[in-house]
Amino acid sequence: MKSSILITLLTMFVLIPGILTANVAKAEFDVKKWEDSILKHRSEKDEYFKNSPVSPMAGLLRETIESSEKLFVFMAGENIKISTKHVASPMLTISKTGSDWISIDSKGKEIIRNKSRETFLTDRFTFMCYPSKDKFTLIVFDPERKMINHFKHLLYYKPDNNFRVRAKLDKYKRTLERVVKTSRDLEKTLIEYGKVKFKINGKELSLTAFKFTSDKNNPNYKYLFLPFFDKTNLIDTYEAGRFLEVIEQEGNELIIDFNKCYNPLCNYASVYNCTLPPFENELDIEIKAGEKTYPH
Repeated sequence: MKSSILITLLTMFVLIPGILTANVAKAEFDVKKWEDSILKHRSEKDEYFKNSPVSPMAGLLRETIESSEKLFVFMAGENIKISTKHVASPMLTISKTGSDWISIDSKGKEIIRNKSRETFLTDRFTFMCYPSKDKFTLIVFDPERKMINHFKHLLYYKPDNNFRVRAKLDKYKRTLERVVKTSRDLEKTLIEYGKVKFKINGKELSLTAFKFTSDKNNPNYKYLFLPFFDKTNLIDTYEAGRFLEVIEQEGNELIIDFNKCYNPLCNYASVYNCTLPPFENELDIEIKAGEKTYPH
């Protein structure tokens, strides 16, 4: 009798540390807190889409000119227009003089527009410009665009912890520049950094991971960019794929949370030039998590 009691007690002492360890490990991830943070982020994003002067929903017009051209912004009745042909009394003219891009408003005021990205206002419109050595891109945002007036909130799957998975990052010994296609049939250059490997529902999956820059001093260097397709595209999610960004950690372990994946901005307005996921980043599975397509 005493022997059986002793064995029982010894068994308990052996098992209890394991039980406690399991409970601690389980407590490390608070599902409720995680879900609340997902919903909070979605609410904040809705507010940005509703109220920002450069809300993607307000994107109206886009034009790119070469350094030898001029760009004219003008009103035609109540509508704003952009033209590369000369117009009388434009509200804004943009051209290159020497090494500088110059904007001239209707009162003749000249401003140098050489910042890599700059935002300014004229009347109710917000302009975002992207100058480079040879080209100048201007995007016009209108807070009275029909789409933003009708906007209430973005569409999402419910948060699902099954799509928050552990992953391994296999970094390439030598990173390469990779030219990828865009939604405007143009090209962008990304840094091909490695492969991210993970499992969902027991299925082995992988994505090519990119970086936006090779400059380690750039704040964007810490992000891994994972553009992807999956089996929900053209059904619930955006036909041109979805994006996910993950902060690289020390070592090669990652947590990939597909509940945080989002749509390219070209889902909301044709003014954007969005990266198309490469062919190898098509997942043969439904990722029913994150942002759904926004209907037009």
